[in-house]
Amino acid sequence: MGFYTVDKRIKNNMTKLTWTGDYIDGVYLFHTGIKGDKKYEKGMRELADKMPSILKKNKKLYEKIIEDGKIRNNKSIDVEEIEEFLLNSAYGNPSIKRQAEGGYSIKPTGVLNVDGKPFPSPKDWDERDGFWCGEDKGEIDFKWNISHDELSRYRDIINENEATIYQFERWGDGKWELEIDGDFDYMKLDFESKKCRVLYDGNEFNKVEEGINQRGKNKKFWWCYFKGEEIPTQDYIWE
Repeated sequence: MGFYTVDKRIKNNMTKLTWTGDYIDGVYLFHTGIKGDKKYEKGMRELADKMPSILKKNKKLYEKIIEDGKIRNNKSIDVEEIEEFLLNSAYGNPSIKRQAEGGYSIKPTGVLNVDGKPFPSPKDWDERDGFWCGEDKGEIDFKWNISHDELSRYRDIINENEATIYQFERWGDGKWELEIDGDFDYMKLDFESKKCRVLYDGNEFNKVEEGINQRGKNKKFWWCYFKGEEIPTQDYIWE
């Protein structure tokens, strides 16, 4: 959940907008398309060779779930194997890290405040495509009538390369601010889905508070993909 705040400064006719919401950061996509050294390319090749067999085994497990009606553990890649590979073959190579870096992505759901108070929903909010407002709580959802998730901006990389390791940290209640001239016009508020950024009149908000790392300080999430299909990175139960 997030917050959008507009703090009007009468003296200079400026308005401060504050958006609070969840986001992902520390994003890196290490994939088979990155040209690194032989050590990196060999390691990615070995992981890429493992992924099809894991997908095949999981497909059979899923078929058994349907047939027997019993929950079964997925096959997976060991997280320690991934961490060891990246530590030894990628993190110390600035060129690889530059190619893999993905920036941050804000979720399209948040809360907007005006002058420190929740943004009141305009009566005509439903006239906007892809926009939803809560009832005087400052809640905004840009996914209304729009298909979008936090992976959208990385889909091309994930789908175009044979194998991808997707590393990220998920943060809650990050805060962004933007000062604007004059009164706030909600029709100028927008979400740029390709970069996953909240905009006002084409301008990005600036992050002022990180929020809370949802796994604890410096702890990461890991997903693996083979030609766009997700590979588990740890054992978990199908439900």
